Amino acid sequence: YLFTLILVFAAGAYAAYTDFKGMIIPNKIPLVILVLFAIHALFMIISGHGLMFTFQSHVLSGVIVFLVTLFMFSAKLMGGGDAKMLAAYSFWFGMKGVSVFLFYTALFGAIVAAVALVFKKLQPVNDPAEGSWIQRVQSGESAVPYAIPIFAGATVGFLIVGFFSIERLKSML
Repeated sequence: YLFTLILVFAAGAYAAYTDFKGMIIPNKIPLVILVLFAIHALFMIISGHGLMFTFQSHVLSGVIVFLVTLFMFSAKLMGGGDAKMLAAYSFWFGMKGVSVFLFYTALFGAIVAAVALVFKKLQPVNDPAEGSWIQRVQSGESAVPYAIPIFAGATVGFLIVGFFSIERLKSML
């Protein structure tokens, strides 16, 4: 149980790092997050703990978020990696928890967007790395490394929904 949570945390942190460095979320990251959800769900079902909500609820939330973000990607409102990462994490939260995840993702997204506006206007970094988020923003692009808020939203969501609650962790021993 804890192993899948640690790995999904690491995958999100790596995606945030690569998005910050070069505005790229490797395709393998959302796939890893989704596979870890499947392993986690299987472990929960086999161990008799069940999921926090029904398995169908988790699949439904992931599919709905995927369809919405696919539309947003098609309309050039968000990047493909961002869309896949949002959908992959949505499988973890189910219908009852996905709103918490999306709310905190949007909140952190607004903070990162505000930072991007400050960087665009003030250009505080001298000679930023070529192709980096900071370089792209300071050169006039409207770019936000959204893996950072997705990862932050997922982390806060995991805490609020109860993935790391003492009771839940004790029940896994």
